[in-house]
Amino acid sequence: MVQKTLLILLLMVFVFSGCQDNKQAKTDILGDWESIDWYIKNTGEKVNQKMDFSFDDASNYMVDYGSQKEEGSYYISFDKLYTTETGQKEKNVKIVRLDSDTMIFEMNRAGSLELIVLSKRK
Repeated sequence: MVQKTLLILLLMVFVFSGCQDNKQAKTDILGDWESIDWYIKNTGEKVNQKMDFSFDDASNYMVDYGSQKEEGSYYISFDKLYTTETGQKEKNVKIVRLDSDTMIFEMNRAGSLELIVLSKRK
């Protein structure tokens, strides 16, 4: 009985700590982000493209690729950022790091894992 109670308490701690992290991520992501590094994870080869983001508190996002823009809605669940471009299907990236001034995410593009480092614009 004691083990069962302890297991339930530990499970509750993990659930509530995960919720708190998710709330912090929803706050930290707000604003304008500039890509400062982008590379293929397994080779280290640099990707020389622009991918700047904006996120607002109404769950809207915009990506500026330089010659193209993408807009739609977003949400965060655990370590994933989900985006749905207007009129398109949902996609997601893994959030490796997100704090008040740095965001790093991992994405699979054409079967290749890539890391993108973004810095929050002041």
